[in-house]
Amino acid sequence: MGDGRTSFWMEKRRWKKYWILSVRKLEHWPQLREPRA
Repeated sequence: MGDGRTSFWMEKRRWKKYWILSVRKLEHWPQLREPRA
């Protein structure tokens, strides 16, 4: 069961990493957040 817990935390960490990257992308590309034709 120990391995299961470790994998769970690893997945959570990975998900957080991807989320942070997505947020940074939005900050770098404001056009995607507020499209102005």
